[in-house]
Amino acid sequence: MTAPRAGHPASPSLFHPPFSSPSARRVAVDTDIRSFVIGIISEIDPEITEDVADDQPLGPGGLELESLALVELLVQVEHEYNVKIADEDPAAQPTATLGEFVAAVAQRRDGESAEALA
Repeated sequence: MTAPRAGHPASPSLFHPPFSSPSARRVAVDTDIRSFVIGIISEIDPEITEDVADDQPLGPGGLELESLALVELLVQVEHEYNVKIADEDPAAQPTATLGEFVAAVAQRRDGESAEALA
């Protein structure tokens, strides 16, 4: 059996482990967080699916989450990702978009991880 040629798809030099860059890890984390958030929201409103746009507000004119539903979403996310999002945080407001909320969770999770490592 011969060794793979350089540049050949089976060549170890071309193998890149999953999440070889920080941006790839962030996208994967954001996708994971987004899926979790959509799962919680779809329990509240089964018509909400993964197809919902990130620019949809959480509250009126978007996903239509009422205040109790938004609090439930916050509690579930805080528990799952071990983060804290204050009620007065802009990302926790009904006017925040799905994308803003997911980004805020990812940012806090990354910040929590960085602080834990320091």
